[in-house]
Amino acid sequence: MSGTTSGLWCGLLGPLLIRRAGALLDLGPRTRRVLALRLLLEDGRAVSTDRLCEDLWPGRPTSLTAPSLHTHISRLRTVLERGRTRHGKAGLLVRESHGYALRVPPEARDTVHFEQSLARAERCLAGGRAGEARAQAEYALSLWRGAALEDARDHPFAAQQVTRLETARTVAEELHVRTLLHDGDIQQAVSGAEVLTARHPLREAAWGLLMCALYLAGRHADALSRFEELRKHLAEELGSRPSPGTIALKEAGLRHDVTFIRHMAQSAVTSGYDRPAPSVTLPSDAAGPTATDNTSDTAHAPAPFTVAATTPGTDQREPPLTGAPSPRPAELPAGSPFFVGRRSELALLERLSGHPPYEHPSPAAVLIDGMPGVGKTTLALHFAHRAAARFPDGQLFSNLRGFDAAGPATDPAQVLERFLTALGVPPSAVPATLGTRTALLRTVLAGRRVLFVLDNARDEEQVRPLLPATPGCMTVVTSRNQLEGLVTTGDTQSTTLDVPPLAEGLEALTRRLGTDRVAAEPQAAEGLVRFCARLPLALAVAAARATLHPEFSLRELAADLRTTEGTLDAFSGTGDSADLRTVFSWSYRSLSQQAARLFRLLALHPGPDITAAAAASLAGLPRAETQAALTELTRTRMLGEPAPGRYVLHDLLRVYAGELAREQETEEDRAAARHRVHDHYLHTAPHRLGPDPNPQQPR
Repeated sequence: MSGTTSGLWCGLLGPLLIRRAGALLDLGPRTRRVLALRLLLEDGRAVSTDRLCEDLWPGRPTSLTAPSLHTHISRLRTVLERGRTRHGKAGLLVRESHGYALRVPPEARDTVHFEQSLARAERCLAGGRAGEARAQAEYALSLWRGAALEDARDHPFAAQQVTRLETARTVAEELHVRTLLHDGDIQQAVSGAEVLTARHPLREAAWGLLMCALYLAGRHADALSRFEELRKHLAEELGSRPSPGTIALKEAGLRHDVTFIRHMAQSAVTSGYDRPAPSVTLPSDAAGPTATDNTSDTAHAPAPFTVAATTPGTDQREPPLTGAPSPRPAELPAGSPFFVGRRSELALLERLSGHPPYEHPSPAAVLIDGMPGVGKTTLALHFAHRAAARFPDGQLFSNLRGFDAAGPATDPAQVLERFLTALGVPPSAVPATLGTRTALLRTVLAGRRVLFVLDNARDEEQVRPLLPATPGCMTVVTSRNQLEGLVTTGDTQSTTLDVPPLAEGLEALTRRLGTDRVAAEPQAAEGLVRFCARLPLALAVAAARATLHPEFSLRELAADLRTTEGTLDAFSGTGDSADLRTVFSWSYRSLSQQAARLFRLLALHPGPDITAAAAASLAGLPRAETQAALTELTRTRMLGEPAPGRYVLHDLLRVYAGELAREQETEEDRAAARHRVHDHYLHTAPHRLGPDPNPQQPR
């Protein structure tokens, strides 16, 4: 590969993207992306200026559009060949005597990788290597990020290729179902075939696969019912009948001929899909016979069901029907207009969301954890809205209610049911059990790029069934808990939110109150942020009060808030989600009895941080039991551990713990706790100080 094309990747299976060495190139406006697509479709052959002008600006005179074309060519070349000198020879976007050519090698295009993997999958399946075939089919589908040639779908020059590629995608989905049947994963095959028939109600191959899967699952009545659905669809929409192969499959089901049914499942014809033109050179190992080239002792069987349908009154076959486009849910709640900062966390999220499937072979998942009120959901939604365009197949959101006084945490099976229907699965096709719903979600997502935001998760068991397995998808999870299980197994990367620095707190306050009001009283504004201990939720409550009372100066507001010092009364907003005491209580109620008691007593500790030994003395508990309670408090982010073995309460959590201690601990118990920790420091002080380096000699 030449230096010009080294590290190049062109993605046509969705919105056009071009990367060099992993970096996404900014191609500019849509017209320039369409120009790049037009040239890419020629596989290195030159396209005349007249042809390009007509394809990009149909019906307009070339004399008027040619200057614009040359400008777009020049700017596209600058992006693609950034290292080339102004008068240096072009190596990628070249001018030839009769036009322009974009010389991108086949291995740098996702369309070639897709068709290569599809051919391999067919060949592996024909050779009885179902596991390899399944892996190849899943990789092929993972390359899809949206509709084929999405930027140019409304241009006539792209129509034929769009139809061919979308048909190939459907063939790949059907092949994937066949690999599942061959591999013995019958339930997932049923789910996948149900999705296919819902998307393509006139595609006979999909119905045949569904009938095979249902027969092999022992659901004979359901298989016959699906045959009747197909017959009705074909009669009403096309005035035709099922093909002889599909009728033979129905008859085989009636006589319980499992051998014939298995043959039909494993050798279904995928007609209507043209292989790439000879000018596209696939790698040598992509060539070879397809599954339909294979012969066996069942060759005498009737022709299997086919993709196309017969036109009434003729013997010709119509082009394959690709069906309606899949639904593209857009469920994200509105983001906050006051979001500021969080640059390092956003950088992690952006980096993971920008990987194409071929660079990142597993789906991206990020856990955002942190104490209550620190802004986890705000960050997740801000990122999700920024990244939505990178996930053209949809964005799904669910509040898992892991910490909610209104009721128990949301059942993941219910979340899966809603996700599946949002992605186009008919409610009647949603399986009953959690495991089968998870399997169906992963089948539905094959070849699609969808962003999931799972907010307010309680534990790993609630989240794990909801994680997609498809490269190109991404999941953002927020939780007050650490969810170590997800991180330990490598399923998820994590980032822990701390309170923002003072400067970001001031910036957030300025966003809410306006530059003039904050600039007029900078010291009072800073004091307000400090009083809120830089906690975003507390600052939002205080800022809301300032907004509702524009007649108050910030100095007066800060002075009024200080009268409530030692309590959370200043942060009692309207509604539970804006009341800091209520928000903290949702986490507190999840603690074990021992951890909750230790949390209350920590408010009595006089210093800024505490060790496990001091905490054991404070609580009057054995060291092991105390350590277990400390671990629970840090795992639920009710307690920080800035350095190994040293624990810190956030200022406002300390206030909350103090309120609870006064309510639930007697005066005698509080005094006893203070006395124990005081004794601890008296007895351990000499060990902490060490020997006197200059001891006085006795006289």
